[in-house]
Amino acid sequence: MEFHNPKLLPRGMHEIIVAFMPSEVYDATRVIVYPREPYRYAPRGEVGYDAMTDAYRIQLYPSECAGSLYWGGTYSFELWMQLLSTALHEAGHLATMRFRRDYRHEATDYRGARDHYEALAEAWCHRALGRILRVDPRLGQPLGALTGYPGDALRRWHKWGLEHPSRTSPSIIRAVREDWRASTCDGQLTPQDIVKKIVPRHAYEGHFRAMRSRLYSAIEQAAAALRIERFYTGRTGRRYRLFNAGEAEAVYAWLCAKGWGVRACHLAGKVKR
Repeated sequence: MEFHNPKLLPRGMHEIIVAFMPSEVYDATRVIVYPREPYRYAPRGEVGYDAMTDAYRIQLYPSECAGSLYWGGTYSFELWMQLLSTALHEAGHLATMRFRRDYRHEATDYRGARDHYEALAEAWCHRALGRILRVDPRLGQPLGALTGYPGDALRRWHKWGLEHPSRTSPSIIRAVREDWRASTCDGQLTPQDIVKKIVPRHAYEGHFRAMRSRLYSAIEQAAAALRIERFYTGRTGRRYRLFNAGEAEAVYAWLCAKGWGVRACHLAGKVKR
């Protein structure tokens, strides 16, 4: 297996990619990390076959991963998860090649075939993330600051938010603050991220204020039952609860076992989309 520009990846990600690369293509795979997109538009990652070198090629674009976040959690955790999930998704395309051969489709059904291949790779990626979570509650993210291109993007983002508070939206200032709190206690997710995972997005943006307050109380009960004590303590002595990825999954499972997922879906039907 051959790497190009591995220093652009965060510390620790190189080892994860090596550990999860399918054994049948391990020796014939090249991973290329680009500092910037080589053309106007670039996906977060690509996989292909290079006939000249007789090798599979995985291309990663950390600059694109830093520009499209949707995982939730602190900004550093989102950067880590975007790049990690992209790398595992592309490895999943190589791992599921044998299933692609079994899929028969019409010659004109390119969209259906593409969706099928993407679904196979995404399912493989989620299984790989589950395997990482079973042995590492931080989903492989090392302690301390991010390195590589995502670390540089995070520093520039923090610097902008701190130097231009009057020109920065309150959401960015809040995110910078949460990132700082999490870095002091090794946290990755806030209670709000767990609430958003349980309550559907359209319902969360609707009239769910009363339910959210009850749900926050339930999260406190779950943390106490699971003996999770991870706080950032401010100058005034106020404590802000945070979770790492494993703790957040444990709290989410506890809440679902208590019926909060069903209750949220039931109430979501009363909110107009």
